[in-house]
Amino acid sequence: MKILVHLVSGQNLPNYIASKIVKPEKELFIYTEDSKKQLDILNQVLINNLNPVLIPAWDFEQIKFKIDEILLRHSEDEVILNFTAGNKIMSQAAFKVFEQNKKDCIYINSQDDEFIYFNNSTNMNKVNRGKISVTARLEDYIKLNGQSITFENNSLTEQQQKLVTFLENNFPRYSGKILGFASKYRRNQNFNFSVSDGKLKGTTISYQNKNTELKFFLNDKEIFSAQENGQELLDLCFGKWFEHLCFNQIKTLKYFDDLKLNCHILKASHKDGDDFVDKNELDILAIKGIYPSIFECKSGGVKSEHVDKLVSLKQTYLGRYSSIFFITFFPLNDSDEFNILLKEKMLDNKIIHLSYKQIKSKIITELRKKENLK
Repeated sequence: MKILVHLVSGQNLPNYIASKIVKPEKELFIYTEDSKKQLDILNQVLINNLNPVLIPAWDFEQIKFKIDEILLRHSEDEVILNFTAGNKIMSQAAFKVFEQNKKDCIYINSQDDEFIYFNNSTNMNKVNRGKISVTARLEDYIKLNGQSITFENNSLTEQQQKLVTFLENNFPRYSGKILGFASKYRRNQNFNFSVSDGKLKGTTISYQNKNTELKFFLNDKEIFSAQENGQELLDLCFGKWFEHLCFNQIKTLKYFDDLKLNCHILKASHKDGDDFVDKNELDILAIKGIYPSIFECKSGGVKSEHVDKLVSLKQTYLGRYSSIFFITFFPLNDSDEFNILLKEKMLDNKIIHLSYKQIKSKIITELRKKENLK
């Protein structure tokens, strides 16, 4: 039986990667009192596990003794060590025991997108390197950070799809009115916004008695109308249309292993009943191999707090090797002082800004620079 032995510490992704590379029949975790929480998380994601072994974090000889016991207990098995995690005392003690017993070891070097394999069983001091070619599920990636994630049903009705197409082609003309109306919008409250003069006179966005009605006029001629029960059509008009548009454009790249629209990350402290207080919303979440990307999509104005939100989500849930993209429908005006400062803030936080028209030409190019690994 092939058994992969892991050291457990604050980083769970290397354990996940090693498991996908080695493909063991069973896994065994060596943990300390301080890493018990991480052990509980790994037990949920990697499920073919033997009884874990508790060791003292800083006692070199005791760690060696415990690992010797493991190898003796599994003397008939193929036992491999993943010594990526753990403190230096733990990893050095574990590696030494495995080397002395001619057992193979693996180390995950995420920063250089590679793994290092020590062939102690067949050829002492023989080291092989290989590229990490593991594909992580988005759900697993979030779970490894102690959180959970849900995805909305993003199928569109015929009316909703027509609205997305209409706004894709006509948003520049109507953007001022739509964004102005959106700033006054209060969910679940009746309203009737309309344009009373100019070329767009007659354009109306209303919500009455749980029914949404849209009418777009140009030079006294109605060029688009839609009506539906509920607020989904309204949510689309006031911003979600652009998320769908960006999602479809990114999907056509055929680059990511998994791509999700409208994701909600639930904090570890989440309790049933406080969903709408506790959710951290992501417009688009994607993953290529083991490296996730966030896409924030804004059809209107960008604020400094939007950037702060993305930085917080990266630090809290996705880790340093994730990438962040901020997509706006319009390019940011380089002559505007606020936009200049905003671009500097994004640059300082390794957030890549793109306009909608740059999606196909720049996303893959930016990701291949591997700035997230530096």
